[in-house]
Amino acid sequence: MHRIDTPTAQKDKFGHGKNGFTRGNPQTGTPATQIDYSYCDAIQEEIANVIESKGVTLDKSKHDQLKLAIQQYVIDGKVQLSSATNSTAEDQAATPLAVKNTYDLASLIIDTFRPLDFESVIFSPDKMFHAVVRNDGVVGLYNS
Repeated sequence: MHRIDTPTAQKDKFGHGKNGFTRGNPQTGTPATQIDYSYCDAIQEEIANVIESKGVTLDKSKHDQLKLAIQQYVIDGKVQLSSATNSTAEDQAATPLAVKNTYDLASLIIDTFRPLDFESVIFSPDKMFHAVVRNDGVVGLYNS
């Protein structure tokens, strides 16, 4: 796309190098901005590309296709919410329910080991993981 650049464009209307339009002024001899084919082609193709990129065929009788295409871009770009506790998706965010369920599961595992005395605890060299063996033979692996 480009800004209007015909000889009758209002120079620097929106800042340096940012031309705009003028309705003209007959009393001062300032002509109204005239548009040319390249400007019209640029606008047409910028809009049509957005609509067609969402798989929509341009329809002369519809005047909301650009709006619908933009709405679809917004919907497609959103991160979906998930209450799954085992999701590996990159485009989903955990809901408060998923966080609570995960916390509850972790608490259940911790509570399983807490009541009894441990027979032995083995740490990984980097202290990130440890295995616990309870006196009754139950084994657990924890991530520190």
